[in-house]
Amino acid sequence: MTAPTPTLYKKMNYRDITDMNRRILTLLPCLPADVDVVVGIPRSGMLPAAILSLHLNCLLADVHGFLDGRVLANGPRYNHARKEKTAPRKILIVDDFVSTGAQLQQVKNIVQAASLPHEVFYASIFVAQKTKQMVDFFAEVLKGPTIFEWNLLHHDYFIPHGCVAMEDVLCPAPDPDELSSARKYEQFIAAAEPWFLPSQPIGWLVTERPQKYRTQTEAWLARHGVKYKQLIMREEQSFDAATFKAEIYTETDSVFFVEGKLSQAIAIADQTGKFVYCMETRELIQPKSTVRYQRIAKDAAPRFTQLIKKMCKQIIAPRA
Repeated sequence: MTAPTPTLYKKMNYRDITDMNRRILTLLPCLPADVDVVVGIPRSGMLPAAILSLHLNCLLADVHGFLDGRVLANGPRYNHARKEKTAPRKILIVDDFVSTGAQLQQVKNIVQAASLPHEVFYASIFVAQKTKQMVDFFAEVLKGPTIFEWNLLHHDYFIPHGCVAMEDVLCPAPDPDELSSARKYEQFIAAAEPWFLPSQPIGWLVTERPQKYRTQTEAWLARHGVKYKQLIMREEQSFDAATFKAEIYTETDSVFFVEGKLSQAIAIADQTGKFVYCMETRELIQPKSTVRYQRIAKDAAPRFTQLIKKMCKQIIAPRA
């Protein structure tokens, strides 16, 4: 697979789980009504497969489990909901995204070699233009670089070629009490709870921790199996976290940035003119995004209205 070039990142597709469910709802009327088993292609294909099996009220399995004659246990609400068939069942094999088609072709080869007595259909929620002919059903064709909420931190291109913030992504940020003394801060670094750990090596791991804590930080990363190309820490002087991260994003060859906090993600995107993914809200922040600012203003409007009403009541309230 040829890696996309940075010039393509002026536009990027991002789909979250809500997007997936909406596409699944558009796909449902197109599917055979009498599917007996939805079979997911591990790992990410199990997500849409589970949702589809619930909508269709049918059994759920993974590819290898199904070939071995196993389906996932169903709950009591499924019992007797559908009668068993003596004729060959209709099977729907599902993936989340067919990009190159290599994995789907492997699955097709395995299924074909098994000589199943079933009528088999293939579906993918998302497909590329060049792979849409490989499936019987799909919901959306995606063009250009694409990332998904459910596998972003395991992406084999964006993570090795991107920046990832340590605070509020890999582990929590320290609270004021943990920052109140060197002893408490060192204890925090040593015992910080791991949060979201990428399965791919990180290109540039960026942390707000001072350089003097490099040894303790590297020990924590090694203990939790986090691999990275470069660990970037701040100098001792005071600094603005968002500006520090934006400078790293600009100075490196990074094509992506994963940030923990929304406020910093917005600032980094606007200072660099590049895309930033926010773990706090699970959204892709676009630089100078009018839509994003409208969303923030919309969220703030009810609170602002309540504040004005409260002030008006105080002004017109009769004096005792």
